[in-house]
Amino acid sequence: MHADGPLVLVRKANQEGTLYAKIDENDIVNKIQEAYGIAVEAHYFHLKKKIQSLGQFVVPFLYKELKKEVLIKIDQDPEEEKKLKKTSEKHPVAEASGEEEAPKKTREQIKAEKEAERKAKKEETIKRLKEKYK
Repeated sequence: MHADGPLVLVRKANQEGTLYAKIDENDIVNKIQEAYGIAVEAHYFHLKKKIQSLGQFVVPFLYKELKKEVLIKIDQDPEEEKKLKKTSEKHPVAEASGEEEAPKKTREQIKAEKEAERKAKKEETIKRLKEKYK
């Protein structure tokens, strides 16, 4: 399948590239059936976790002694892309007012911030309960 290029799946995603619906082995099998007319069982594909963002992914295909890799490309739905562009045009970025745009945070940074907020909230709750039940 690499000779034909990647297997392309078109899905809707938000501005950050996160899919609204995750892609699993069954989606890949359905696309192979549609594109090549080949019936393949989903359990031959081994995803560690469902695909949840746009981009290219290598999915292992294991059947008895046969081990291959299937290249999967997840593209944005064109209609959804148009909607996102219109939405971003309606809400202009801070550049119009002369301010600089804040740098985008990575997923790890966002995750760390959320974890810190949860920890602080938990500590505050424990402190409050200790005061209440002295």
